[in-house]
Amino acid sequence: VTLLLSVPCQVVLCQFGGCSENTLEEIATALAAKDMIMNDTVQRLADRTRFCLLVIACRFKSLSDLFLEKHILSDKDGQTARNETRALIRKAFPERRLRTLPHLAERAAYGEALAALRADLLESTPAVCADGLPL
Repeated sequence: VTLLLSVPCQVVLCQFGGCSENTLEEIATALAAKDMIMNDTVQRLADRTRFCLLVIACRFKSLSDLFLEKHILSDKDGQTARNETRALIRKAFPERRLRTLPHLAERAAYGEALAALRADLLESTPAVCADGLPL
């Protein structure tokens, strides 16, 4: 996971049904480990990394980036460890998005949502380059 978080321009975290506290803690742990192995060139690439939380089999149709910020990545009074985890994720990923896919049993809706997600991810993901060369 650490190497994976070192170079990409977009990290897509897939979760089934929702996002658990344990998942966010694992991301924060990987980000802390990544910081230990970074050099200047890789850091410049990582600074542009986007984060997309993809919830599969989502029961809610209207989840948005605002929901991600206000309910998943927001701080809570008196919960220091939780707040530190979220602060690390917010710092590592200045651009954060929430996307959803319906349950696979909803074949027509799933196919349409998958096509829209694919287009969204490809459209918003530039090629990563180092010294003018695409990686």
